[in-house]
Amino acid sequence: MKTKLARKRFILIVSALTLVIVLAVVFGVLTGTGVFTENGSLYRRTYGKKDFYKYYLEGNNVPGTYAVMTFDVGVETFDIEIYLNEKTSPITVANFVKYAESGFYDGTIIHRVVKNAGTFQGGTYVAKNDVKPNSEAPIVGEFKSNPLHDYSYNDMTHAKGVISMARTSAVNSATSGFFICCKDYPAWDGDYAAFGFITNDEDIEKICKVFDETITDSKDFPVSAITLKSVKIIKK
Repeated sequence: MKTKLARKRFILIVSALTLVIVLAVVFGVLTGTGVFTENGSLYRRTYGKKDFYKYYLEGNNVPGTYAVMTFDVGVETFDIEIYLNEKTSPITVANFVKYAESGFYDGTIIHRVVKNAGTFQGGTYVAKNDVKPNSEAPIVGEFKSNPLHDYSYNDMTHAKGVISMARTSAVNSATSGFFICCKDYPAWDGDYAAFGFITNDEDIEKICKVFDETITDSKDFPVSAITLKSVKIIKK
C-alpha cells in the first residue's frame, strides 16, 4: 500500500514539474514575441520575432534603411525617424526612397487628418487643392488583398506609429502619398501597403501630439499648415 502511494506521489510530482517546465517555455516564447510587453502596441506583439523588434523597444541601431522626416508646425520644427521595412515591403520602400531622394517630398503638406481613423496623410499636396505635379507611374499594391498579385508576404499591421501608402480605390494606384497611423487601425491590414514604423515612442508622441491638436475643416484639411520640410534617407 505504501509503495502504491509513493508511486502516485512520484507521478504527481513529475507531472507537476513537467507542467511547470512547459508553462515556463510557453511564457518565454510569448514574452519574446512581445505579447506581455507593458503597453505594447498591436505591431509590437505581432512582430516580436523580427530583428527590428529589439530596435523598436530598446532603441538599438538595427542595420537597414531609415527616413528622417522634418516637419514645420507653426514656429516649431522637429524630426521623426522611420525604419523602412525592406523585408516585408521592398517595392513600396524603393518607391518611397526614390521620391525622398529626388526631393519630391520637400515642401509638401499634411493634407488630411482623419480623427476617427488616426490618419495623418501627406506627400501629395503643396497647398489646399494644389497637387504637386508628378509624372511617376503608380506602383503595385504590395498587400495581401491585391487580387492581381501575390504580396501576402507583407504582413505588417497598421498600428500606432506605422507608415503606409495612400491610394485610390484602385489597388495599384499608389504614387507619392503616404499616411502615418496615430492609433491602431487593424481594419486596414492587408488592404494598404504598410512599409515602416517610427523607431521610438518619443517621435511617435511628437507627431501624434500634432495630430491630436490639429483643427480641421469639414474635409479633414488642417486649418493651420503642417509642412513636410524634407525627407532624408540614411543607412545604418
